[in-house]
Amino acid sequence: MNKKLTGLTMFDLIKGVAIIMVIWVHSNTFKGSNDFLLNNMFRVSLMPAFFIVSGYWLKKRSVSSGIKYSLQYILKPYAITGCTVVVLSAIKKILQGESAVSLSIYHGFAFLLGLTDASGTVLGRFNIGWNGAAWFLFALFWAWTFFFMIINIKNEKIQIAIVTVIATLGFLWSYTDFIAFFDLPQGMVGCGYVYMGYILKKKSVFKKDIPRYVFAVSLVVWIVSAWLGFMDIASLTYKLPFLVYIGGGMGAFVIIYLSLLANQLENKVIEGLSLTGRYTNWIMCIHTVEMLAFPWDKFNDKFDNYSFLIMGETRILQFIVRCILIVSICFLMKKVNMKINGNNKLKK
Repeated sequence: MNKKLTGLTMFDLIKGVAIIMVIWVHSNTFKGSNDFLLNNMFRVSLMPAFFIVSGYWLKKRSVSSGIKYSLQYILKPYAITGCTVVVLSAIKKILQGESAVSLSIYHGFAFLLGLTDASGTVLGRFNIGWNGAAWFLFALFWAWTFFFMIINIKNEKIQIAIVTVIATLGFLWSYTDFIAFFDLPQGMVGCGYVYMGYILKKKSVFKKDIPRYVFAVSLVVWIVSAWLGFMDIASLTYKLPFLVYIGGGMGAFVIIYLSLLANQLENKVIEGLSLTGRYTNWIMCIHTVEMLAFPWDKFNDKFDNYSFLIMGETRILQFIVRCILIVSICFLMKKVNMKINGNNKLKK
């Protein structure tokens, strides 16, 4: 396996598939048990896969340089997304003839405080919402920050020990009554997967022939962990956390490896999914804006009675409209970005 394995685009396929699955899950009715095996296999492995591929390209930096890099690459788009959600939500309320203050606080403080608990938190007389899919960006900031701290320790065994402690504390947080401010515990859990990505790159694992028994064992552990346990990093919901943590990592390893195999094929579908993966950050931010600012409740009230528009637990029409909306905005943003870059070049 040597084609498309050395460039920055090698993980575009898995990122494309994963972000589409995220949108699919977020188009769920959440009315059924939603606990069938295949669904759980993806749920325990998709977010670990995102963390792992992000860690694959990280290099050793000083802590201050690493934090500066994380702020620029991660928290800047997070802040822009939060401001966009607040503004659009306020406009929606004003058009409906209602006060925009409570909803602006509902979303604004959710982003400012990094709250991902959809049940909301009470702050004084105001309810605080959640930061949508953008929780991953805040959590990734912490995961990278911990990584840059740990990677400056010379002893690899000590690095692994510290990563294990941080991830464990992230799990234990879910058993306390402490509010998960700033998506910190999610980032602590994600830190282990980011470090795993770094080790995979350091050991050149994906450039070697992986023994079949390694693949088989990873697959079995992944299936067993999804069958017996559950993991939703965003909401800090875990069942048999240590089993699903390992199983989620092994599942992510399996789907990443399979995506690299598929990436060698010349296929229009694969090329399309890879192109989607190239814009994962844009898609995640746009998806957050539309899921929080778009009046999906009114949309669903009109179409939920049509059973043929629901597949399993997923609203098919909502999923399709979301995809069309996200693709259209991505296309527009790309056009604007190209125009801005073109004007900058002319000025130079």
